[in-house]
Amino acid sequence: MMMIFRNRFGLVLFLSMLAPVAASACETQLSHKSRVVEIIDGHTVRLDDGGVVRLMGALAPEPPRWWKGPGEWPPVKLARTGLAELLLDKQIEVRFAGAEARRDRHERLLAQLYLVDGAERIWAQAHMIRQGLARAYSLKGHHGCVRDLQRLELGARDARKGLWRKGLYTITQAAKPGKLSKRLGSY
Repeated sequence: MMMIFRNRFGLVLFLSMLAPVAASACETQLSHKSRVVEIIDGHTVRLDDGGVVRLMGALAPEPPRWWKGPGEWPPVKLARTGLAELLLDKQIEVRFAGAEARRDRHERLLAQLYLVDGAERIWAQAHMIRQGLARAYSLKGHHGCVRDLQRLELGARDARKGLWRKGLYTITQAAKPGKLSKRLGSY
């Protein structure tokens, strides 16, 4: 059967029907269970055992160097608040994907987190990216779950959720040079 897609949204919709993202979309091994006691930022949490976990694969926004506004840069605050609503004071599973390094140079665990809510398990990274509160990324040697997260990011971008709605993170088409010229000097 041959299918033709007129845009990326059609392809994402088709792929999502073929392989819906479940709570455990990538292969992981359980390390331990714990409770989140502090949200440090939009991608880092402190556990009740004193450990600090960096959500591997989900990169929350950081304020741009030029930000001088009152209080936190709004996307930073939204990401931290979204993560807090999901995980703060809740039971989680700390999981690792494959043979990846388990700690960074700051001794933070580089892990996949799953909220345990009765029989339901919610993948924290997938939740953050699906809501447009974080971007998918990987580090050298940390590719275990990145394809699933990239697919979710594409869906969030196409739906213009969160970061992808407006501002610095919007995608500008190369076919629109007038819009592109306004973004000279930006990444």
